[in-house]
Amino acid sequence: MVGTVIITGIRRAIFSSEAGLGSAPMMHATARCSAPIRQGYVALLEPFIDTLIVCSATGFIIVLSGLHSSATGLGGAALTAASFEQFLPGFGSYFLAIAATLFAFSTAIAWFHYCQTSARYLFGDRALEPIKWLFVAAVFAGSVWKLEMVLAFTDIAFGLMVIPNLFAVIMLSGRLRDMMTEFEEERSQRR
Repeated sequence: MVGTVIITGIRRAIFSSEAGLGSAPMMHATARCSAPIRQGYVALLEPFIDTLIVCSATGFIIVLSGLHSSATGLGGAALTAASFEQFLPGFGSYFLAIAATLFAFSTAIAWFHYCQTSARYLFGDRALEPIKWLFVAAVFAGSVWKLEMVLAFTDIAFGLMVIPNLFAVIMLSGRLRDMMTEFEEERSQRR
């Protein structure tokens, strides 16, 4: 039972913050900064803000509402909406709907960038037009499939992304250590 809870937590955490997938470096690589390590520190803030602030705040709202007991029969998004509505009467469910819409839209934009970047790297510019149509088809399919199917597909896809990323992290760890040491030395000299 504990193992199931841990696995479910890891699956949802990866879905929420993408930490460890290897996708975020594509976005952070587009930043203009003098030291890549500095951008790496910015990247470390994302899972912190998402997990410790946003997810914890949502969890606290659900627990404080008292609606989390199995007697209510609510779960998932319905439970979250009811909890927000209890604390923000007349506005809570709208706030949650707007936040979820903005999250979905910004996620779609980011993942489209990831798809384009990957397609260009693997197949060149000729792959950009087909990837647009495949991405639109995937977004449409994801919006009409049952939620359980979408989550299962996402879990499988994310799991497959983690494998090569772990190898890359291991292979690049020495280079990262060198860059960190160099960055810290330069920083200490400036003080």
